[in-house]
Amino acid sequence: MQITLSPQYRDGAEQMTLTRTGDVLSIDGTDCDLTAPGDCPWLAEPPVQVDGAWRVVLVFPVGPRAPHEALFPAQITVEGDGPVALPPCDMPDAEEIPPL
Repeated sequence: MQITLSPQYRDGAEQMTLTRTGDVLSIDGTDCDLTAPGDCPWLAEPPVQVDGAWRVVLVFPVGPRAPHEALFPAQITVEGDGPVALPPCDMPDAEEIPPL
């Protein structure tokens, strides 16, 4: 499976969680069956299969202080089932950063 993230600014963006189980992506606790995606709000475009592998474009919410890797994310290759690592969607406020 190839996942492309499409960053979208949102005030108060929270870190997205993503887990794959076969043809189903669980996005922030909501299941999206790629074989029948319906109106999954996280899909930026309809998923397609190429040579048996899914190609998926997901809306990726980012905050006002999103780091470079969230604004310009690399394509994610997912080989099996389980949690999918995503870039951080925002940086903490200066007062939230613990002192050294």
